[in-house]
Amino acid sequence: MKLDRKILIIPTTVYNLFIGIMLFGLILGIGTGCSTKKVVVPAVTQTPTNIYHEGTFVWHDLLTDKLPEVKTFYGELFGWEFEGEDNPRAPYTLIKLNGKPIGGIVYSDLKKDVNESQWISYLSVADVDSAAQFIEQNGGTIYRQPWDLANRGRLAVVSDAQGALLVLFRASEGDPAESEPEMNEWLWNELNNKKCWADTIQCANLFEQAKAMFQEQIQDAWNNGAENWDAEMEGSIWIWLYQNVRATG
Repeated sequence: MKLDRKILIIPTTVYNLFIGIMLFGLILGIGTGCSTKKVVVPAVTQTPTNIYHEGTFVWHDLLTDKLPEVKTFYGELFGWEFEGEDNPRAPYTLIKLNGKPIGGIVYSDLKKDVNESQWISYLSVADVDSAAQFIEQNGGTIYRQPWDLANRGRLAVVSDAQGALLVLFRASEGDPAESEPEMNEWLWNELNNKKCWADTIQCANLFEQAKAMFQEQIQDAWNNGAENWDAEMEGSIWIWLYQNVRATG
């Protein structure tokens, strides 16, 4: 079952939303403290793929003011490699695993007395402008209107109706190719929906209903191998859950 990168955990406080907006100010060279130099960011693929995986999270950037500590931590923990300026204030650092780009680090110098480190995730969409408009019309918020970022593509900083921050993204050279995740690579994203999980009994009941409705198809897929998992059936399960969570929320 290919359910990875479908859902995302993201902090939803007002401060973290502000930090998310500032991240892209940093990338564009605005609102970066003392610096007005634009940051040049690489594409999300080493070579163009011209293939898109709409509806999945395809990239992650970390905003932090503690670049040396972050590199040491993730390098020792996951064996991640880092490509960029050898500078504790390097504006952008590319993260690689076994030579493959998997994310980036944006240096922030906002001079706050709190830890401002935060991961920002990119959701691949077919049309950034249309997706942003849909979000705004359905209770979400646009924090940075769609714009084109050299080398990377078209982006918009938004939050959903519950406040979860994300980036709508259309890569200029295509999304990273899909492959089985390696050890120490991105595997899964999950959303902590406070409206659902606030009532654990109600949420458990919803999942039990979904399990009962699709149990036969799920069991057949497991018995016959993951290649028999039908994407349309997978989508039906998520749509059913989404509609029922909204109806009860």
